Amino acid sequence: MRMGKELPEDEELLDFLDSDIRGLAKNPERSFDLHFRSSHPTGTPSPSTGGRNSHTTRWFESTVFETRAMPRMPPPRQLDIDITETPVAWPLAMCHYPVAPQHIPELERQIKALLDAGIIRESVSLYASPVLFATKKDGELRLCVDYRRLNRQTLRDCYPTPVASDLIARSRGSRMFSSLYLQSGFHQLRIREGGQHKTAFTILGGQYEWVTSPFGLANTSSCFQRMMNHVWHDYIAGHYCVVYCDDVVIFTNTDDPEEHLHKLNAVLKHCVHMNS
Repeated sequence: MRMGKELPEDEELLDFLDSDIRGLAKNPERSFDLHFRSSHPTGTPSPSTGGRNSHTTRWFESTVFETRAMPRMPPPRQLDIDITETPVAWPLAMCHYPVAPQHIPELERQIKALLDAGIIRESVSLYASPVLFATKKDGELRLCVDYRRLNRQTLRDCYPTPVASDLIARSRGSRMFSSLYLQSGFHQLRIREGGQHKTAFTILGGQYEWVTSPFGLANTSSCFQRMMNHVWHDYIAGHYCVVYCDDVVIFTNTDDPEEHLHKLNAVLKHCVHMNS
């Protein structure tokens, strides 16, 4: 992850909406809450669309809106993340961190799930980073790898991460919005072949390495943003789509639901194409 500044949380984005943003004039009639006032629950057709909204989303349920806990393994791409170290770098190996007895079953469960999904694999690498649990807001435990020592000897990627205020300004004057969230976002980005051994981590009784990009690895956010901008380039250039890491927003400057559904349909079809 890019050092220095973390990605903004939802509270920071709300602060952006409440503050004065250069180039974005306040207008109560074109407020972002208009999206919620004019939206309809899934399966409840609006009078203007005659049920085409729910029909559109249901058509993509089996190909885009999956319910599986783990994503499909992504195909190798030219934009896979590359772990490039400094010329004086050497393999780093650390002992595993102790795990609280009550957390051992959860650790074993998550390791098994990642192995079954192909996201990690057993390793014999000279690298070894320890793991620890971070508590999410909902109380669940997230498996994290302490890559701080590896990150210190990794060359930084220069691809820029978007600024939230710039993305909001791009949708200025829009009347209708749809948002998509990419499931297990970073796991949609592979580690470039030959670099997986550098991501090796240890737990009591095992050593594993990542096949897809993990949290906490330097350059993950910038490489992921590069891939997302590449995938959605035509729609971003069409000025009706913005992408912030694993969040995609489609917007329309008019109140015409047919125009908005046409744009949304084009984006969802592109998702099907990328999955095939």
